[in-house]
Amino acid sequence: MSSELAAIPAYAAPALDKGLDVLELLARDGAPLSQAEIARSLGRTPSELFRIMATLERRGYLWRDPVSGAYRPTLRLLELGRAHRPEDALLRAATAPMQRLVAATREACHLSVLHRGALLVLAQEEGSRRVRLSVAVGSTMDPHRSASGRMVLGIMPPDERMAALAADPGWLAMSREERAAALDRLDAIRALGYESAHAETVAGVSDLAAPVGSPSTHTRAALAIAALPRDHAAWTAETLPVLLETAAAITTAAGLESLPPSG
Repeated sequence: MSSELAAIPAYAAPALDKGLDVLELLARDGAPLSQAEIARSLGRTPSELFRIMATLERRGYLWRDPVSGAYRPTLRLLELGRAHRPEDALLRAATAPMQRLVAATREACHLSVLHRGALLVLAQEEGSRRVRLSVAVGSTMDPHRSASGRMVLGIMPPDERMAALAADPGWLAMSREERAAALDRLDAIRALGYESAHAETVAGVSDLAAPVGSPSTHTRAALAIAALPRDHAAWTAETLPVLLETAAAITTAAGLESLPPSG
């Protein structure tokens, strides 16, 4: 857990915690669940959730099948989500941390997400060095051929990862052996917690990417720096801590922390 999240006062709101647990469970599961099934999944008793379920149904967040009694989420949540795109919230959360990262490193940094099988650059903060690299906002690339793309793929659960790769023409063109090696690398990135590359697409260019979000969140991104250091290893050792700290700050500010259910 990040220091920013730990600093938030732990004011108790048990009823709200229970209601959010119910909504998150139904959103993850996808299938309608009875009150008993919901209670069992959350480690609670049906009586604990009776008023919570009734309130969520009355407010239009849940719909209960009159025959089976099973609950499912309604479009009410979707309507609330349409008030702003997830990307907008992510960009708002990322702006100040990215600016601080540039101030600390003097290098440009960019934020990318997966979109329709490609890695899409959402935002960039310009560096202050006389010679610096720049990545165009809105540009796309094969996700498995970039540090940022591999970072996002690396933190995905295996089933989502394979679904994303299936939409990538570059992946489909790879041999079985190349795919196996690529998947091994993604597993290694997930375990390591960052991705580093040197001279992958352009001679002399070093790339460093850190994860924004987590395997349990729907929105996942990568914060990356591309630079021209004389010593790749030394630059990585110096830059990685502040990059990871910045990515964690964006994750927290965007509400993408992976939190356990309330007790």
